Amino acid sequence: MRRLSDTLHRDLIVRTVLGSAPEGAAVLASLAEEVRSLGLALTQRFAWHRDDPAFDFSTYFGERSVVEGPVDLDSPLVASSGSSVAVRAEAVAGRSGTVNLGIVPFHTIRAQVRPVLRRVEVAAGESARAEFTVDVEPDAVPQLYSLLPYAVHDLGIAVGRVYFTVVRPDDTSGPDGEVSAR
Repeated sequence: MRRLSDTLHRDLIVRTVLGSAPEGAAVLASLAEEVRSLGLALTQRFAWHRDDPAFDFSTYFGERSVVEGPVDLDSPLVASSGSSVAVRAEAVAGRSGTVNLGIVPFHTIRAQVRPVLRRVEVAAGESARAEFTVDVEPDAVPQLYSLLPYAVHDLGIAVGRVYFTVVRPDDTSGPDGEVSAR
């Protein structure tokens, strides 16, 4: 009975709120705008708080990611201490709208990413791509680190992990030559 009551209550609310087609269209447009605003707020939180628990994706996002396809980085990810490297993040949108992309350096690397986020308008099934620059601090210790590219679309979140090699300034080849993110 509880399930039937909930269904009838939900159906009544939907009919009451949406009403006629013009009213329904206005409500849905308003709702879509709210979803975009919440998505931007979530993206900004990720961009400015790289120690956010949401980035513990191995225990959280491995089972809950709803953005279609992985978030990929397309670039050789080797840089020397004190240098910069350009990278491109990519995610596939399940529906038309705004995809918010960003890259967060894992908290152990001394690096900054600019810009902190990009907003890309795409059609359903289209790839959202954005360019970023990773600035490695001069005192970054040469070793293997990771970058966390992420995408937020219609409140769906996808987070990836891509390894990033920092080498001494006199050695830009990396341990096995260039490291590819794909």
